[in-house]
Amino acid sequence: PTPPPPAPPSFFFLSEDVIRDSSTSRWLGYVYKRQAWNMPNRLNFLTIVPMFHCNGWGYPWTVPMLIGRTICLRNIDVKKIFELIDKYNVTHFGGAPIVLNMITGAPEKDRKKLKQKVYVLTAGAPPPSIIFKKMKSLGFEVMHVYGLTETYGHVTQCAWNESWDELNEEKQNEIKARQGVRYPNTEGVAIMTVSYTHLTLPT
Repeated sequence: PTPPPPAPPSFFFLSEDVIRDSSTSRWLGYVYKRQAWNMPNRLNFLTIVPMFHCNGWGYPWTVPMLIGRTICLRNIDVKKIFELIDKYNVTHFGGAPIVLNMITGAPEKDRKKLKQKVYVLTAGAPPPSIIFKKMKSLGFEVMHVYGLTETYGHVTQCAWNESWDELNEEKQNEIKARQGVRYPNTEGVAIMTVSYTHLTLPT
């Protein structure tokens, strides 16, 4: 069969698979595997972000698409968060930095030891580095993203580079507070001054 054309380069994709027609072997396109938040099929997602925040950051649609299970939380109750994580083997949730602060500051009697790593997405003002440190010690892996909460979901993220694992903890937490990689469905992102001139930032 004729080889497919090269895939468009993109630094936040890990790899791509070529999809071919089963009868003619004609190439049909690529399926990308993203180096973004780890959201596999059949995940257990705890809903903490309210629906008025851009429809819960879009996850009421994302989770069913991944054949996942949504666990609902009616009120922000840190004891209930730990109970639901334990009861339903929660793998993912999203929450503002204040929610992370509540989790790390929870009394010992309200906490439950995690059975597995839980992936957390947080947005808004970057959490202090101590919050990243405390969340990690409890078994949570936090990724910081940016979006326009009232109008749209996330547009940029902190896509982790494995080479950063070699950095000291303070430097890692500094990087985790940044969100400079655009989402695949975002056409472009620019940082501009109030006079609409582009800023050139160090890479």
